[in-house]
Amino acid sequence: QKVIELHGDHRRLQCIRCEWLGPVEPAHLADETEVPACPECGFYLKPNVVLFGEDVRGMEEATEGVAACDALLVIGTSAQVFPAAGLPAVVKAHDGLIFEFNTEETALTKGTAGANWLSLLLEDPDGPAQTDFLFKGPAARTVDLFAATVLG
Repeated sequence: QKVIELHGDHRRLQCIRCEWLGPVEPAHLADETEVPACPECGFYLKPNVVLFGEDVRGMEEATEGVAACDALLVIGTSAQVFPAAGLPAVVKAHDGLIFEFNTEETALTKGTAGANWLSLLLEDPDGPAQTDFLFKGPAARTVDLFAATVLG
């Protein structure tokens, strides 16, 4: 019922200086050689997405939310970019189920999520999988089939 956009969106632009947020307008895209300027402070605008090195937004709220859920749908991810990749472990720690929808197996499927080379040497390299159910294939097909089956 509630969407938390951890990594932002492409519908808005954000000011690098004052953090103003506004919709992408055709004028922003008119001149490919100029970086759009903030209407509030005149500094540069960037897409409203989290770039490497920036803090993930809403992480505390997301962690609290998944800690209380019975099941988490993990759809189309490599499951390797943290801190978001750690959310399935929170669900598992609270006895929730992980439903993974992906075109290939990930660290969640193989049990190597959050592992580093040292832990893989000391433990079973395949480890326990976090994924309870893997729906292998394009998300547009597998999620639709899942939803149709569950919802009737």
